[in-house]
Amino acid sequence: VETLDAPHSDAGTMTVPVPDSVTVIDVFATWCAGCDDQLRSLAEAREQVNEDVQFVSVTNEAIGGGLTRADIREFWREHAGRWPVGLDDEGKLTTRLEARNLPHTAVTDPSGRVVYAEQGVTSPDAVVSAIQQARTR
Repeated sequence: VETLDAPHSDAGTMTVPVPDSVTVIDVFATWCAGCDDQLRSLAEAREQVNEDVQFVSVTNEAIGGGLTRADIREFWREHAGRWPVGLDDEGKLTTRLEARNLPHTAVTDPSGRVVYAEQGVTSPDAVVSAIQQARTR
């Protein structure tokens, strides 16, 4: 995915899931009210795990028309994003994760296999439990 220059995120590209790492993937949209709560929940989960777990948030919103990269950067700033944020502009990752409703959270094991997926706001405990499961695979 294309990553954006935003707090805790550098412009560039990122392979998602991150190879050889447990990865927590958050699919969000700037218009999604529950996505605000989800970011807080994921931030709490992240505080409970080691730095070896990779977190990334992606949106498949189309850039152009009413939405710009600057809008996404501003959303990230306003919601205190603490990890890379990116664009899934072709929807490939969103489709692979079967993210039909937002927010959508997935946890992958180091081989990239999804071990946990949840639509809607996820509790920090559920995410931490999924991370522990992914580590043991």
